[in-house]
Amino acid sequence: MAGEFVRVRKCNVYIPTHVADIEIHSEKGSLQIHDLLANVLTITESGSAAVANVRFVEASSVSGSIDLDRCEGCSVRSISGKLRMMRIAGSVQLEMQNGSASIDRVEKNVAAVSDRGKLSVRNVGGRVRLIATKGDIEFEVTGGFGGGEVQTYSGDIVIQLEHSSVEFRAETLSGRIDTNHPVNAAGMGPQRCAFRTGEGARRLYVKSVLGDIEVN
Repeated sequence: MAGEFVRVRKCNVYIPTHVADIEIHSEKGSLQIHDLLANVLTITESGSAAVANVRFVEASSVSGSIDLDRCEGCSVRSISGKLRMMRIAGSVQLEMQNGSASIDRVEKNVAAVSDRGKLSVRNVGGRVRLIATKGDIEFEVTGGFGGGEVQTYSGDIVIQLEHSSVEFRAETLSGRIDTNHPVNAAGMGPQRCAFRTGEGARRLYVKSVLGDIEVN
C-alpha cells in the first residue's frame, strides 16, 4: 500500500487537546471541524467547510461555501463561494471576488473587501471597513458600534441606522441618496447628506461613485 491513496466516503478524525494548530485541505469533499482548542487553517476548492467553536480560523475556497461560528477570530478568502461568519469573539478579515458573505455578531473589527460579491454585515462591536467595486453592501448599525467607512464604486449601499448613535455622512458622485433626512444636491453633480442619530457617539462615512445609497 506504500505510495497509494485510499478513497473513503467519510472520515472522522479526533484531535488530541494538546494540538495547537491544525491544517486541513480538501478538493471536493466537505469539511466539518468543531469543538477544538486549536487554531485552524482550512483550504478547499469546491467543497464546503464548516468550522465551529475553535480558536482563530484561516479559511480559503475557490467556489465552495465557508461557514464559521463561535470562533475567536477569522481571516477568509474566497473567489465565488457563499460565506457566513457569526458569533466571532475577535475580528473578521475578508477578501472575496464573487458570491455572497453574511457577517453577524462580531465583537471587534470587520474589514471586508469585495469585487462583485454582495456583503451583508450587522451587529459589529468594533470598527468597520467595507469596500466593494461592483458588489452591493448592506450594513446595519447597532449597539456599541466603533465607527468606520463603507465604500463602493458602482455597487449600491443600504444602511440601517434605526438603533444607532452615530455621526453620519454620505456622498455619491453619480448615484442618488434615498433618506428621510435633507440631501444636498446641485443639478447633475454629487449628492451629499449629513446628520446625527442619538448622541452621535461614532462616525460612519459612506461613499459611492456610481451607486445609490439608501439610509433607513
